[in-house]
Parts: sequence; C-alpha cells; structure tokens
Amino acid sequence: FTTLSFGLPGVERTYGSFTDFEQEVNNARVWGGVHWRSACDQGLALGERVAADYVSRLLRPRQNS
Repeated sequence: FTTLSFGLPGVERTYGSFTDFEQEVNNARVWGGVHWRSACDQGLALGERVAADYVSRLLRPRQNS
C-alpha cells in the first residue's frame, strides 16, 4: 500500500506489508528522539493485544437470514 505525506506534498511511501510500515514508524520515532526503542516495541505489542481482544469479543460472523 502507499501513503501520502501531509507535511511534504507529493511525497509517497510504498510498503509491502503493515509490518514494514510499523517498523518504519517505530524507527522514525526512535531516530527522531521521540521514543525509546523499548517504548515502541511495547506500544506495538499492546496495540496488537487490544486489536485481538476486540476482534475476538466484538466481531461476529454474519447471520444468514
């Protein structure tokens, strides 16, 4: 998939997977001095757990009527 930059009009970034995107975002935060690597890794793990919980509890197969 491809993303656009709001801060740099005309700049596009293409990724082969969501994992590639996650890694680039985490690297940018660490290299930019915004976060520590461990904080990025922990935040990503927490987000994955929240998403898995949401999917398992709230999303149900469609009922055939």
